Amino acid sequence: MTQAARSGWPLPPTFVGTILLYVFGVGLLHKLVQLARSHHASSIADLIATRLGKDSSLAATVTAVALFGMIPYIALQLKAVAMSFGLLTRASDLAPPP
Repeated sequence: MTQAARSGWPLPPTFVGTILLYVFGVGLLHKLVQLARSHHASSIADLIATRLGKDSSLAATVTAVALFGMIPYIALQLKAVAMSFGLLTRASDLAPPP
């Protein structure tokens, strides 16, 4: 809620865009799942590698790109956990002893 109050109007289109993607992208996702099942692919890297010649180096590259893409989000999660922990430990330090 505070993020919406701080950001204003740029935030709601993000949610609307995501909702529209799920509503209108169901057919695409369904086709993608069928394709993955037909190739017995268990990950995006497997699917791309089998569609493009079963090259293991291509699968490794796709995996590396996906991992590097996730690093900022993992960092945000770790920062949130650290901030929450700091807030909780500071609050317990300020509380009077029982």
